[in-house]
Amino acid sequence: MKKICFLGLFLLSYVVFASEQYPDLLVYNGQIYEIGDYPMETYFRIYPNRRPGTQGINSALLRGYRAKYEIINNELILMNIETMRNNGNWRIVDNRNYLNRIKVSTFSGRINLFNGRITGVFIGFTPIYENYIILEFENGNFIREYEESCYEYLQSIIQLYPNGSYEQNYFIGLLEQLNNMR
Repeated sequence: MKKICFLGLFLLSYVVFASEQYPDLLVYNGQIYEIGDYPMETYFRIYPNRRPGTQGINSALLRGYRAKYEIINNELILMNIETMRNNGNWRIVDNRNYLNRIKVSTFSGRINLFNGRITGVFIGFTPIYENYIILEFENGNFIREYEESCYEYLQSIIQLYPNGSYEQNYFIGLLEQLNNMR
């Protein structure tokens, strides 16, 4: 019984002290977007000793940095990486292990740009928006752009998880919340 109470208190404290993370930034078609995707994480999985900053100092910046990207000549380009100082100000990292303004060739996947109003339904701390601009990349090369409504967006996430899994059921529940708001 003591173990169950301790586990319950631990999980409750984890949820209570969880923080929304500072987003990375992407300049696309001249506009700056906050993105909840972290393309440099693929690079830092390959080269963990090159990760800037100290992780965990700020609960809203557990990865230890914020990156800014731009799509230039159909390539995902790292413009800079910043860390947060103790006073809350950002500082651009000057690191010889990676160069700024380089192609992020380790990244393949999607970057989701928020488009439109917030729906009122949240994935954890992250709001679900009315629409998304989806950018697809292969080895840092921009492949294509397309748009998804919030319903299509959630349906595409649902397809990523095994049938009947906790994660899939969670996103199905969010989709039902959206449908009930119509």
